[in-house]
Amino acid sequence: MKSIQWLMTLANLALIPSAFAMTDSELTSALRADASKYLITIKVPRLAFHWVDASDITPPGQYKNRFPMVAAQYRDYVAKQGRKIFNKRDPRDSDVAGPGLYLASDPKITRGYGANKTFGLIVGVLKPGSKIYVSTYSTNNTIAPNITAEISKRGCPNTDYNALLDTNDQSCTKIKQLLIGSDLSFADGRFYSYGTANMPGCSHIEAKRDMTPLKTGTSLDGLDTFVAYTPNLFSNIYGVTYMTTAGSDTFGDQILAYLKGVRSSNDLTKNLLSDAQLSDPSIKTMSVAEQAQFSQRFILGCVK
Repeated sequence: MKSIQWLMTLANLALIPSAFAMTDSELTSALRADASKYLITIKVPRLAFHWVDASDITPPGQYKNRFPMVAAQYRDYVAKQGRKIFNKRDPRDSDVAGPGLYLASDPKITRGYGANKTFGLIVGVLKPGSKIYVSTYSTNNTIAPNITAEISKRGCPNTDYNALLDTNDQSCTKIKQLLIGSDLSFADGRFYSYGTANMPGCSHIEAKRDMTPLKTGTSLDGLDTFVAYTPNLFSNIYGVTYMTTAGSDTFGDQILAYLKGVRSSNDLTKNLLSDAQLSDPSIKTMSVAEQAQFSQRFILGCVK
């Protein structure tokens, strides 16, 4: 008898109309389709830089140890930090472009975020074709009216995708999670404005040269900085600490030689490598001419 009553209750519940016009799956599809106009892709491989303390990117208690520049722990660090975009944001978080792993398009501008002596550095090679959400704060990244009506029914008042990705509201976080997906497949990262330094061989920086145009037609001028959501943003990820020596990877050795050359020739105040690395014969020193060539090939938007 109880089983019959239970089945009748389920049948009656099925007849009650949903308060929402869309299922979660339908809302995800609608959000993705609408937000796609705010996505760009990387056209050519360029570098992105993230400074930390060495202890942040090495196993616990092992920051004084040497590791190869392509050790798996560096990709794991990117994945762990990037995945914070899926979580509810702490209201005390002051990051201007929401959760994720922040990377500059040159090694100098954010050097202050790394420790003075026990620094660590993540260097990612941006992968052509990777998907980037663009924060154009000069204009709103407006959510379509039919979608705002739907998410409003679910308790989220956001009408702008920037606000949605930056939210610390629980109801809006649930909508954000539908947009980005538990696999973070909506986008590999985010692009916004922070600033760039004067790198050798670059008269100025035009990052938009290395990106596909934004479908809305909005200018990409002034955008230069990344927030990584997944390691898929990169074809390769390298790690450098104050203990790193050359010899573990050919391109990694070029990165070290570039950093050493820049510091040795004209940038003694930025501490791009340690004093021990400056005197380390295993790390070559790029000449000024070689630095210029490297910048023009690998620094985002570098104009000769």
